[in-house]
Amino acid sequence: MKPRSAFLNLKQISARKSEQLALQLKHQNQQVQHLQQQLQQLTDYHAEYQQQLGQQLLLGLTSATIKNYHVFLSVLEHSIAHQQQQLVISEQQRNKAQQRWRDSKQREQGFATLVQRQQMIEQAKHQQRDQKLMDEFAQRTTYRLS
Repeated sequence: MKPRSAFLNLKQISARKSEQLALQLKHQNQQVQHLQQQLQQLTDYHAEYQQQLGQQLLLGLTSATIKNYHVFLSVLEHSIAHQQQQLVISEQQRNKAQQRWRDSKQREQGFATLVQRQQMIEQAKHQQRDQKLMDEFAQRTTYRLS
């Protein structure tokens, strides 16, 4: 049995690494999506409470109630800003994960090309050996017949 090709081993290792990186990328994409949904919820809450404040002002509110609305809206704005920062960080992490995955896939494809070349070289050598044996056999047969 032939020993395994070093290139084939490297290709398989690279393929496993690509799979791991693909899972990490999937996780990062899910994280970004989750943070986007949370940000949208916060933005919706802010718009809803802003609208409620406007409606309540028309009906007449006490200064304490108005202050409570403003405090709550301020807290929401702070939460929105924090969520936006988290989203930016998560998007950067996703972009890095995506680049690592692309690099790994490119490396894997490079090893696949090397494996294919090596197989072609081995096949050509095998064909040359077969041809040489057939030529020697034909030469011996011709020599015996003459």
